[in-house]
Amino acid sequence: MPTCVAAIACLLLAYAAVARDVTRVPLADPLPNPYKGIAPYADTFYPNPAVPQSLFYDDVTWRRLEPGAPGAFDWDALEDDWAPHLAIGRRVGFRFKIADPWSGDAVDVPSWLVDQGVTLRDYEIDGGTGKAPDWDDATFLEEHDRVLAALGERYNGDPRVAWVDVGTYGIWGEWHVYRNPHLAGSEATKQRILDAYLRAFPDTRLVIPFDDDFATAYMAERGHGIRNDCLGPLDANDWYTESLDRVSTQIIPEQYKQAIIGGEFCGGTGGVLDSMAKRFDETLAFVQATHWSFVGPAGAVLLRAEGELLTKARSLHKSLGYRFRVATVQYTSPVAAGEELAVSAVVVNEGSAPFYHPWEVVVGLVDDAGETVFEVAPDAPTWDPRNWTPGAHALATVVRLPDAVVLASGEYTLTLSIRNPDSGEAPLFLAMEGRDDRGRYRIGPVGIAAAAPWDVNDDGRVDIIDLVTVASAFGATGEDLPADANDDGRVTIVDLVTVAAHFGETTARFAAAPRLPVAAQRDLVEGWLRLARRADDDTRSFRRGVDVLQGLLQASTPHETRLLPNYPNPFNPETWMPFDLAAAGQVAVTVYDARGRAVRRMDLGRLTPGAYRTTRDAAYWDGRNGQGEVVAGGAYFVELATDTARQRRRLTVLK
Repeated sequence: MPTCVAAIACLLLAYAAVARDVTRVPLADPLPNPYKGIAPYADTFYPNPAVPQSLFYDDVTWRRLEPGAPGAFDWDALEDDWAPHLAIGRRVGFRFKIADPWSGDAVDVPSWLVDQGVTLRDYEIDGGTGKAPDWDDATFLEEHDRVLAALGERYNGDPRVAWVDVGTYGIWGEWHVYRNPHLAGSEATKQRILDAYLRAFPDTRLVIPFDDDFATAYMAERGHGIRNDCLGPLDANDWYTESLDRVSTQIIPEQYKQAIIGGEFCGGTGGVLDSMAKRFDETLAFVQATHWSFVGPAGAVLLRAEGELLTKARSLHKSLGYRFRVATVQYTSPVAAGEELAVSAVVVNEGSAPFYHPWEVVVGLVDDAGETVFEVAPDAPTWDPRNWTPGAHALATVVRLPDAVVLASGEYTLTLSIRNPDSGEAPLFLAMEGRDDRGRYRIGPVGIAAAAPWDVNDDGRVDIIDLVTVASAFGATGEDLPADANDDGRVTIVDLVTVAAHFGETTARFAAAPRLPVAAQRDLVEGWLRLARRADDDTRSFRRGVDVLQGLLQASTPHETRLLPNYPNPFNPETWMPFDLAAAGQVAVTVYDARGRAVRRMDLGRLTPGAYRTTRDAAYWDGRNGQGEVVAGGAYFVELATDTARQRRRLTVLK
């Protein structure tokens, strides 16, 4: 017959929970996701485009929107082509314009505004002509404040609207007066126009055409997006990057992390075909490097493309905006109801930009009937898709499951999904296999264990927590006492020994690892042993319980000091560094960079011997240096230092 310590070791091996690793199969197809892709004019409608379409674009002049009198709005002038798009879930981006040489009207402000004395000025550009208002005119600015407020009242926070261009100023509302310098307004006027948009649309994303340095800087500083009119010829692309770098060299590498970037092709349909056929590699590289989420309105031809053009259009769509996939998932199984389920994953964004909306990543359990029996949305910043810039991101969470009353024992499927918490629209499509008919991605099986009388806390395993629970209830009497393992109406040393006799067991066909006592609990176990020996009734089960308590006492001290692998690894932004301590002493953990320079030191103080492996006990690092700054991604080393030993391990920070 094996000794008690050997028996416990056998149980640990036989019933150890499995850390399941799942690798997902990626998909190559473009995905029908919202807020990204090609955005043609609203009057171009393809119910089944060759490339997924979630956006469309529209614009309206002031003259068409408010033709007859102040306050008499014709909203159909803007919305008349929206219905078929909205009916299949598409969203709109739009612009309000004052001077459009191709609008069909000689003047693009209402006649009643001209009648109030607003001065008009002739202009000519690209073969078109028109009359623009004096932007600095006080009457114009006052009426403009009012009309922007009305636009905001109708469209701010409207779920139909993906973004609003900051228009009004300049030819086509593009914030330039190219070849017409006499049209230029003052900086004070520009700021007043910009402020009107900011007041009108506090809850809707704004995008500013990049041509005016003052306006670009003003809106970028306030967290809004940038529009490039236009994409295509290499000199036009260079003009865009040079213009933004002139405002700030941080706009291109940083602005996209919080605000939408997009634009349109130069030269209409002909320009689209040139950009896609003659210089596609340069076009795609530019979109990726400057982090576009949409392109339009020029580009409708790509939605009905065939052959090589279709292949390129699909590649462009995949690069625009976000494209998420889950590369790997690791989770614990089996686990007991009421206990913690640890889930970690590596998510890869294969696109050019993050997702800009407050949707949630949901971790769930699904039963055999396909019904969700439990779900939770981790609230850590690492789980927020708005923070998933291009590249890989490490996620980790520990989820507390419902107790056995709510979550029955059995086998479930772990699922992940990304969904809008405020609507019933379909969750995001991920670039991987495994999506079910509710938009959940099925990751793998999770076993939920049931409980038994000696599993006092109903967590599916009999361990030190059950022993402590019984000991803390000594002397209690009554019915339905959780600690009354033998159901005799009172809690005594007999209940403690009964629980100890089943130490290491699980209470269902799913196995879970028992937890051994830490060194701080040695005195407790010694006290229990003294009580148990006095109450010994010489039965075989009682003797087994006493032997297990003795084995626990011996097993509570590790044989050697060891620094164990950190979890998760790689990680961003936090990790835990577990270790075993064979002898009492001072303990410190230090993180070094790849060049051997100390980044962060954590003095843990004097610790007693024991296993410091859980998230409550292990050393913790939040990914910051000693000055509180977030460290750069890359390789680091962690060193565990005690009075008698030093050990190092490599860890990796993902960025």
